[in-house]
Amino acid sequence: MFFLILPAIAVNDRGITEAVWFGIVTWLAVVGMIGAGIGQLLLVRGVISLRTSFLTGGVGIVPVLAWMAALPYLSLRHGEPSQLAGWAMLVSLALIVALFPLLRAGRKTMVVVASVVTLSLIIWLFDLGHYLMSVS
Repeated sequence: MFFLILPAIAVNDRGITEAVWFGIVTWLAVVGMIGAGIGQLLLVRGVISLRTSFLTGGVGIVPVLAWMAALPYLSLRHGEPSQLAGWAMLVSLALIVALFPLLRAGRKTMVVVASVVTLSLIIWLFDLGHYLMSVS
């Protein structure tokens, strides 16, 4: 979750004036990313139970998914940050949706492959965020 904070802030700082709503979605997503990330860290440290981590992750992921759905709209409609970023986010969302039935069907190899691809897209988004922050 923490890897997505920099791209979210960088895309928001590009200043699309026609999409003021995107700033609100972005900051709600950043709060969600922080909340879900802290919940994950607390779970790993044994401070909270798995059931509690479902709550922190569930509450945190909702605005993140809203941001992930808004980014392709923004990039494909306004060209910011780029259409490539919009398509990459659409692929990430599709892979996230595809993981659920694959996992239920017991195809763990496919889940691992899809997870690696999703992780590589998140790393690419982190790199994009770093680039955008450096040119802003």
